[in-house]
Amino acid sequence: MEKVVSALEKRRIEYIDIAKAIAIFLVLIGHTVDSDTICKNVLYSFHMPVFFLLSGMVIYREENDGIKPTWIPSLQKKFFKLLIPYMIWGCIYAEFSFKNLMFITYGTRETLIAANSLTSLWFIPVFFLASVIVEGFVNFSMNVRKNIQLLTAIVGVCFVIVGYMLPHWVKYGDIWGIDIAFMAAAFMLFGHLIRPLTDVLEREKLLYTGVLLGISLIVFCIGIQYSTTSVGYVLMANAIYGNLVVFLLNALTGSLIVILFAIIISRLYFDKKHIYYIGQNTLGVFIVHKPFIEFGRTIITKMGMNYNHILIALGNSIVCLTLSCIAVKVLSIFVPAILGKERR
Repeated sequence: MEKVVSALEKRRIEYIDIAKAIAIFLVLIGHTVDSDTICKNVLYSFHMPVFFLLSGMVIYREENDGIKPTWIPSLQKKFFKLLIPYMIWGCIYAEFSFKNLMFITYGTRETLIAANSLTSLWFIPVFFLASVIVEGFVNFSMNVRKNIQLLTAIVGVCFVIVGYMLPHWVKYGDIWGIDIAFMAAAFMLFGHLIRPLTDVLEREKLLYTGVLLGISLIVFCIGIQYSTTSVGYVLMANAIYGNLVVFLLNALTGSLIVILFAIIISRLYFDKKHIYYIGQNTLGVFIVHKPFIEFGRTIITKMGMNYNHILIALGNSIVCLTLSCIAVKVLSIFVPAILGKERR
């Protein structure tokens, strides 16, 4: 029998760590600028799907003795790595009350807003559920020996349809974002499918990567022209996707652009240890960055400048990313459990 494990448990994949670092930096930029900006529209079209897609890229199969079940231990590990930090930080950011605790436990962006907690935390329960869904499929398909890629693609499309068609409760969302989790699971499976291609590109001449990057940029620029939703931009946290075909096109090409840039950077000769650190600690940065972003926006406004200006937004994001990494480093030393880490 086979088991499913994360490739990162064996070795770090450099270009994937770089891609994660790029993705989290884009999140910080997206949280810096206002909702009515072109920058927000562009980044939100793919900045969450890329994380799910990258997570799917580090899933692979490994032989085991077929005696011990592998799914339950994996989910137990994810529970402590994801949901425990989620609850802790949900309560840290909110004023404590049993009502707020119930809202946080429900685990959606809508209920995090109701609890006056950190709304970005919606990502964590969704990621947990998406992981459960994907590992459930992969364990189910263990005995499939032929056409596994085709089956994975079909199931991924089915997950998209399920996630898109499930009704989304406007007031509180669906518990733990189950509808969004199916969409996230689809991106994880798509990431699993493209991993062989990106591995080949990582070894081949940069010319091939550059050509594919150029094509992806052209397709993405065309697709983003047709990206419209009820709030002006894609908001995956609230299951607001706009046109499904356009959403998928932009999400996949945008994610591919990030990955191809990461492959190019991985081939350049300079010290990338800081980039690797960011890529290996995206969850921690995701959890702690928002207060730094808000403080930076306040300072920029008081200085009479516009944080929506792309250069200022980039500067604020760089500073906030640096401060977030310092915070993650300190927390990892003293209280690693609240970041889903084990004490070393």
